[in-house]
Amino acid sequence: MIKLAADNFIQMKILTADQIKEVDQCSILLQKISSWDLMERASSVFVNALLPYLRKNTSVHVYCGKGNNGGDGLAIARMLAEKGFSIHVIIVEHTPKASQDFLINYEKIKLLS
Repeated sequence: MIKLAADNFIQMKILTADQIKEVDQCSILLQKISSWDLMERASSVFVNALLPYLRKNTSVHVYCGKGNNGGDGLAIARMLAEKGFSIHVIIVEHTPKASQDFLINYEKIKLLS
């Protein structure tokens, strides 16, 4: 029997930015959590999926904008730093405006420096 690598792929739907926002809002309302809690949960899942691929002495560079995706990046950087990784965060100033969740994670990561 021949097994193709494609047999192992997980099928997933690609969502637009607007669809992602709608899914996030549904999660926040149905699960009665804040957008920051949702961001923490997503970041934690990402970090746990990434850990098997990182050596302990790995230096990680995280590039972030100032929106909610940047907030996710800061949360991921903070969680990796808390696990002992050397983290370098670069915030790209593409806009003076920052999301509230970005600002929360920005303050939290500054406490680690």
